Amino acid sequence: MAYSAPDDTPREVVNPRTARDLEFAKVLGHVAAFAASSLGVEAVHALWPRADRDALAREFSLVGEMDEAVRCGFSLGGIHDLAPLLAEAREHGSLAPEQFLTVAVTLTTAAEVRQALVTSDLSGLTALGERISDQTELLRAIWRAVD
Repeated sequence: MAYSAPDDTPREVVNPRTARDLEFAKVLGHVAAFAASSLGVEAVHALWPRADRDALAREFSLVGEMDEAVRCGFSLGGIHDLAPLLAEAREHGSLAPEQFLTVAVTLTTAAEVRQALVTSDLSGLTALGERISDQTELLRAIWRAVD
């Protein structure tokens, strides 16, 4: 019998009772403590064992590439979860200047991360970097408004 994981993918490897007995949530909590941001913490807590060998191979390859990149000085520091700020902007129609600074810092860091990844010799990370959109114009507009 297959169960549904939080993202509705089949749980073929571990059922809820086994996950509880193995204290899977506690293990995820320990791993999440190493996350660089609240977004990373969320991503870790969304993990679930997989049975798809190809997907596992891709993920292990990315982990290996990221390990190499981190050893060479790569960092995701400066990335903030913008969802609460964006929700506030939708609700109230504006943000305070310090909130714009948080957005600007995150966009600047995202641009730096994108540049580092797309110029990398690590193909998996390069592909991830290419998925980060260029927000240069938005960043310029924010800096003009804040200055």
